[in-house]
Amino acid sequence: MPTKNNTIYILYGSETGQSQNYANELSHLLRYHHHQTIVSTLDDFNLLSIIDIKYLIVICSTTGQGELPRNATQKFWKFMLKKKLPSILLNNLKFTTLGLGDSSYSQFNFAIRKIHARLLQLGAKELCGRAELDELFAGKGKESAFRIWCDEVVSSLNKHIGIKEAPIDSEILLEPEWIAQIDRGSTEVVTKGHELDVAVTRYTKAPNISHKSRTVSTDKKQNQTHHLLQVTENERLTSQEHFQDVRRLAMKNVSDSPLPPLQSYEPGDMLEIIPFNDPHDVELLLKCQPEWNEDADLPLKIVPNPKLYEKALPDSTIPTPNSLISTPNVKN
Repeated sequence: MPTKNNTIYILYGSETGQSQNYANELSHLLRYHHHQTIVSTLDDFNLLSIIDIKYLIVICSTTGQGELPRNATQKFWKFMLKKKLPSILLNNLKFTTLGLGDSSYSQFNFAIRKIHARLLQLGAKELCGRAELDELFAGKGKESAFRIWCDEVVSSLNKHIGIKEAPIDSEILLEPEWIAQIDRGSTEVVTKGHELDVAVTRYTKAPNISHKSRTVSTDKKQNQTHHLLQVTENERLTSQEHFQDVRRLAMKNVSDSPLPPLQSYEPGDMLEIIPFNDPHDVELLLKCQPEWNEDADLPLKIVPNPKLYEKALPDSTIPTPNSLISTPNVKN
């Protein structure tokens, strides 16, 4: 039977969210096989506890020229590259890795290969072999490879931990890992007429933002201005029959402040798309559920289910809307 010491730590590095989705899907599958899991970004993981854990799974994409994603380079990779780390540091750790990459690039899956090699150098032992997914074969081929690797992970963990019970029937709903609570101790957030501003604060977490040009404080304590853009053209470049939907978007700046000069943009810069609910739809929903009116302007907070977790979890484990609505294809 699994114990707290046998918790499976699934750490991911991701730029676009794919690695996070795979990490959540694997976690969901392992729970059906009676394993306890914790999912976190590589950088949010408490590195001081790495010598105390037994089982580690790393899922990481490759970005740029064989580089690790940004949520893996600030703390995790800097720590792993320290020369003073002893070669027996991770002797008690069993691990496996999964890489996401594109074989059309010369540095295909370099990020996960570097992580895998470094874990071995520090004394960790392979739980099962590394798998590498290829975006060039997106679709059934990639998902099939992921499934095969998941089966190997489950089999290896069951063997090492001693799980002999049959997996939980996939028709049975598991105890939720996260629960939503109304934050009654918080100040009401008046959203009506300020829908766009509220949507932006979900990303920037910046108070007192103006309507059009928003200056926020980043982790590096530098001011960063966010601009409101309006899409003027939306053209699909790939044929309707092609599995990838690649588009050319043209946008114009409708903010009060000018956009940065063209030469300030670099490869890897990202455009954040922040959705918000249509005010008319919100009003219709509240009319259908009048008992919600009293709490309509109070924030919701997502917290770990105390039945499953006794301690606080890293912020990155909090589910995103994408991970909340995705339904993993669990196979027993």
